[in-house]
Amino acid sequence: MSHWNQPYLGLAAFPADLSTFELDYFFTFKPDELDALKTRYKPLLRIGAAIQLGFLKMTGCPLSTLKVIPRQLLQHVGTQLDEAAPSIASLRSLYKKRKRTLYEHQAWAVEMLHLNDLSPRQERMLYARMREMARTSASLDLLVQFAKEWLYERALLMPSSRRLRDAARRALTGVEDDLFKAVAAEIPQPIRDRWLQELVGEPSRGGLATVHWLDQGPKRGVRKGLGEEFRKLDYLRELGVPDYPIDAISIEKQRFYARRFRRRRPSRLVDLRDPRRTLELASFLRCALTRVTDAILHMTRQRAADLMREARDEAAQQDARSALTYREAIQAIRDLVDNEAMDAAAVREQIRAVLTQLKPKAYQSRAAATRDRLMEKSPAIRALLHSVVTLPIEGTESESVCESINILRDVYAENGTALGPDAKPRVKRMWREQVEASDRAQALRALEAATMLEFRQALRRGTVWVKDSFEFRDREKIFIDHERWQKDRHRHYLRLRVPERAEEFYRPLVANLEAGLASVAASLDAGNLAVSGDTLRLPPIAPEVLPEGLAATRTQLFREIGEIQLPELLLEMDSQVHFSQALLGRPAQSERELLTLYGACIALGSELDASGVAMMTPPLEATQILTAMRGLEDERAFRRANEGTVEFIRRHGITKFWGEGTTASSDMMSLEASRHLWRARVDPRRRVPAIGVYQHILDQWGVVYDLPIVLMNRQAGAAIEGVIRQTTADIERLSVDTHGYTDFGMGIAKLLGFDLCPRLKNLRERRLYLPAGVDIPKQLECVVERDISLRAIQVGWDDLVRVAASINDGTTSAVLALERYGSAARGDKTLGAGAHLGRMLRTIFLCDYYTNPTFRRELHRILNHGESLHALERAIYTGRMSPARGRRPEEMVAVSGALTLLTNLVMGWTTWRAQTVVDGWKSEHPRRLGDDALSELLAHTAPVHFGNINFRGTFRFPIERYRDRLLIPSTQSRLSVAG
Repeated sequence: MSHWNQPYLGLAAFPADLSTFELDYFFTFKPDELDALKTRYKPLLRIGAAIQLGFLKMTGCPLSTLKVIPRQLLQHVGTQLDEAAPSIASLRSLYKKRKRTLYEHQAWAVEMLHLNDLSPRQERMLYARMREMARTSASLDLLVQFAKEWLYERALLMPSSRRLRDAARRALTGVEDDLFKAVAAEIPQPIRDRWLQELVGEPSRGGLATVHWLDQGPKRGVRKGLGEEFRKLDYLRELGVPDYPIDAISIEKQRFYARRFRRRRPSRLVDLRDPRRTLELASFLRCALTRVTDAILHMTRQRAADLMREARDEAAQQDARSALTYREAIQAIRDLVDNEAMDAAAVREQIRAVLTQLKPKAYQSRAAATRDRLMEKSPAIRALLHSVVTLPIEGTESESVCESINILRDVYAENGTALGPDAKPRVKRMWREQVEASDRAQALRALEAATMLEFRQALRRGTVWVKDSFEFRDREKIFIDHERWQKDRHRHYLRLRVPERAEEFYRPLVANLEAGLASVAASLDAGNLAVSGDTLRLPPIAPEVLPEGLAATRTQLFREIGEIQLPELLLEMDSQVHFSQALLGRPAQSERELLTLYGACIALGSELDASGVAMMTPPLEATQILTAMRGLEDERAFRRANEGTVEFIRRHGITKFWGEGTTASSDMMSLEASRHLWRARVDPRRRVPAIGVYQHILDQWGVVYDLPIVLMNRQAGAAIEGVIRQTTADIERLSVDTHGYTDFGMGIAKLLGFDLCPRLKNLRERRLYLPAGVDIPKQLECVVERDISLRAIQVGWDDLVRVAASINDGTTSAVLALERYGSAARGDKTLGAGAHLGRMLRTIFLCDYYTNPTFRRELHRILNHGESLHALERAIYTGRMSPARGRRPEEMVAVSGALTLLTNLVMGWTTWRAQTVVDGWKSEHPRRLGDDALSELLAHTAPVHFGNINFRGTFRFPIERYRDRLLIPSTQSRLSVAG
């Protein structure tokens, strides 16, 4: 369903105003509808029947009152019917005196649109779907909206809003009663009473309530923050939270209840009544447990990486320090020789001591030196592992690190400082000598270092997991389990549109590979490519010739668009898109609620905090904005608002000059953050701590998906996730940079139905990989490697498709799936199948890249969209993220969503205004718009211009000018015809 339908579903009366687009979309009639109107009715009756028909299209229910009719609507309908627009009074009089006419018009409109009443069977189906939705995280308002959309899509007349709300309330109450019975049977009443008393007790941690303490993310860096998170975990263990997993409540529903619970004041928690009290209390504590466990594991991985990096740097600097040591040694020897007070024997002894210190320890390799340096960091490693071994760690039977953790657990329990003589842990070959050394204290240090590194890798590949974690849970729970897969695998293959035999899938790819090699060989012969040694050299792409008059056209276009303040831009766009309704899940109830919502969006989407926005918006208070910011931490709220805004952008004809909406690019923007934010990493370009926001940009502009990520991680999972989860466009090709690509990711993307097109770094060094049996043109022998195993694809095919199906149906995210099958999973047959398939696809892509300049130019152009977008976003988000924001994942999701929404709103407003300007040019110069030259000029413009928008200053929102479109009644009432 289109987003512009949603605000009006279920209304029984007109809003006070309709946009030009809404008049065109709902009240522009087809030829058969116009014929029926003119044939069936007299002039005045035609207008009334036409209004009923358009209103039914717009709302899904008949028009019951004529209290308000937009004047432009009467003119618009009259023009189509070749009739003079009647007055509103005459229409009211018509229906007031002849109610049968009203009913007849309504019945005719229903028949014309082939709508039906809701039957008892369909009502039961709707109720079942509402109960299913209620088991996730739907609120009452969202359930009612879902019911309206469900009815509209099935061409069913909507019952009254009261009837729908009653059904939604019954569905929610029924589900909550069922969940309460399951949770009450699992958790004894005394345990629940104790939990509540603990959470509502007097603040004891620096004046911080227990609810707020548990809800806080890590405050400081990894080293100090890890201790605080373990204290939270110990507290939750003391309460017995890990003993009650409450599996009856889905993860989505647990998070929904937890969000509601944390927004309540601790003093008011005792006023809650069951079943809500028990469900929210248990869900909050369970979510706190999983969040704390995830944070501990993330921080453990980061601490291990930091220690390894320090050891590597120290090993790398060892030679540089030796030069200084030589100078120090020469000076020390000179001092000894000049010392007349010492006899010759003592001088010789001291010189030998200096030379002994000078002689560096010999290592076989830099890696060996790094391991030795790491063992010297035993106090830090031991402190880390002392806490890690207390976690409920499990693993696969073949995972050796679980055995090492059990050994260390026993050693630490006895306060030991040496490894027992009988301990024979399984470690990697490079650690074996140190672990088996006769010095058992050194052996313990070696085992600790090896365990820390291997535990980090095992977490990444999913061969170890922690029971109370969400992100690091059992791999079988992340993907579709094998039993369910064997039952439904045929259905998943059909949904993915891939064959069940790997040979049928890769055989056409091999044919494309051979054709691509022939094209590359032909380009070599034609001199378009060159071979130098074992590399292919691609000449630089020729500069694009820009159309004449482009600069003047851009200047004129943006001058006619005009200037605007950010508050008025938000109001104008909200009146068109109704993003406030998407964020709230219902229409705003008052002007104050709208102002607070706008303030929360600005505070989340810019460097301003709640206090800063409150000072710039006089009527608002910081506490109100903070409350609204917390209410926006559900990622689906911003997702709905952004989808509606992108649809608004794409419905303008000017976007056809920018692209077809089938290609997109994805890139990360780094937001400068405090160095105290535990998930911040140093941006290698800007050399400042930062958090990443990964975004997908359509060729028609508009950000269709966003998610926060950690810098310095591979982004292929985020790239795939955005294409699969967005619902705005059918994306066939996604352009990424090197960070957004892996061989395995390229294979997964193909199985999911789109092509990953990377702009690869070090292109000259990229080889063309081929399977055995493919003929190699003689010119390409030096740049080709037969490194693709078709047998590996066959062996891992079914598991590879299971991973793709798990991503496609939402069982897991692409981010999590590709992390499990990253470099840490080397040797896994599923990774092997995906990597070999990805190498074949990469070779096909490179053949096109080398031989098709148009394709190469298009790839570069769409990637440049991201760079242009970042300039706009840096104008919106000009400062640094404060340490108080971004500690919890929900906060980062809200920041990412708000920044994306503000960016989309700016592009949407510019697109809307540009379309108005172009339409004006068209009316003044009818032939100009169809001219190829102007089309080319418009193709080189973009809606990311922001020099005409003021993002700062005092925020004054002239809501009175937009009240009629923004404060739409949320309920459907059956008013009298006279109003």
